[in-house]
Amino acid sequence: PTCLELGLRHWEPCPFHLRMVNTSAVHLLGLIIKLLVWVGGEFFEISVVVLCLSKKGHYPLILG
Repeated sequence: PTCLELGLRHWEPCPFHLRMVNTSAVHLLGLIIKLLVWVGGEFFEISVVVLCLSKKGHYPLILG
């Protein structure tokens, strides 16, 4: 799991649901608020939805 590999182990319950482009529902594990990321030499605080895509042919990803 990408979150565990990045050391992200604590998240809050997610207050919304997510549907993919093909209209399938995705189980959301939670929401990480104010995650500090380094982009282009600057730090930014972002919110990240944590989801589990365990089906064959899917890849780990972070949506922010």
